[in-house]
Amino acid sequence: MKIEEKKRDDIEKRASKMSDFLRMEYFEGCLKQADIEIEAKKYCHAELAKIYADKRMFGTAAKQMAIAAELAYTYREKIDYYLKEAELRILAEDYDLADRAIQNVIRDAGEIQNKEVRRKINSVYRKQAEHFELMNQNSKALKIYEKLVQTTDDAEKPALKGKLLALYEKLGKIREFMALKGKIV
Repeated sequence: MKIEEKKRDDIEKRASKMSDFLRMEYFEGCLKQADIEIEAKKYCHAELAKIYADKRMFGTAAKQMAIAAELAYTYREKIDYYLKEAELRILAEDYDLADRAIQNVIRDAGEIQNKEVRRKINSVYRKQAEHFELMNQNSKALKIYEKLVQTTDDAEKPALKGKLLALYEKLGKIREFMALKGKIV
């Protein structure tokens, strides 16, 4: 595929006529060009992330989003990209890298935004844990709920501890069940 476009508008226009797999190849080809504009690079990485996420390739999508975040100029853009990266890392079950992306968001965000970011991330974690529970993947759900108990507000902790108790019991983790039950009572 011959690629001559260097600007975001031109790339966007040409890509709009392609299927997902052609767009992936096209965006990757655009990124290999040496003289492409930064805005166009950022656009290509963000679009690749969207396509990979649609194909449920969350780890690869997160990598693309991280690169887009590094190319962003404004703090608002960086925060948005890092937040999306964190969400994709959670969906990819890569919680350590999700935490690293969250730290990047917190570093770039102000005090007020940090609370909103924590709320959004906890919501994504909770949604993923509920999905695992529905799929009967209790050990994966347990891992997330244990993480959530450490990071959420005190008002939400009793409900999370109730979920933990139920999961400990389902998984036969009697020692953890009794220890948590002793703390609640």
